[in-house]
Amino acid sequence: MNTYQEFVEAGVKLYLGMTGIQGGVELKPARLYPPLLISTPPIILIIAPHPDDECLMGSYALRLKQDAHAQVWVLPYSYGSKVARQAERKDELNASVGRLGFKLCEEKISTATGLLQLIKKLNINIVITPHEEDGHPVHQQVYALAKEVFALAKGSKDARKCLWLQTEFWRDMKEPNLLIPLHSSQVVQLGEALMCHQGEIARNPYHLRLPAWFQDQVRKGSEKVAGTGAPASSAVFGQLYHQSMHDI
Repeated sequence: MNTYQEFVEAGVKLYLGMTGIQGGVELKPARLYPPLLISTPPIILIIAPHPDDECLMGSYALRLKQDAHAQVWVLPYSYGSKVARQAERKDELNASVGRLGFKLCEEKISTATGLLQLIKKLNINIVITPHEEDGHPVHQQVYALAKEVFALAKGSKDARKCLWLQTEFWRDMKEPNLLIPLHSSQVVQLGEALMCHQGEIARNPYHLRLPAWFQDQVRKGSEKVAGTGAPASSAVFGQLYHQSMHDI
């Protein structure tokens, strides 16, 4: 087994064989939940607490890019606490963003006012952040920043609607309300982008655990989103989000 694609596809084959599902799983094109009233493809901003979070948070953005021609921006909030690694991590982020077909936003944003101005300048329709209790202080800082932005914009005369998607990684969300199915090819693309962060996976090969994590998201999401006792989703892979609409 020489490639990440082979690694993922081998796991899918074993899973489908054990479940008896024939022919794999067909995914409907991703759509906006709930539909945003926009006449052009959505413009998405992923606020990544660290380089690599664009891979761990961005599966819905990737689906919308492929299915709805969305434009996806990645705004790095931090390049990590190790100063000696920051330049290298920036190079790794550039490589990862390129693999995903996203765009890197290199503006340095430290205030809610600055972030609000950036969102308006880029005409962002969807913002993706961690959730409030994601179990890492920098993830929680990103959530708090986004919350302050939406509070600033609420009720303003020129406000328009924006979808806020929150994700989980270090700690489960209490109330996810959206499960986005993923095709194996999208898991491969996210995993290969994660492999661009060579310094991180050298100390922890979490790119190899990524497919299993996406499978576990489906396990939880099938009942957390659809309700206790609901039938399991037929998707092999997926990611959980909490969605809410806000003024921006």
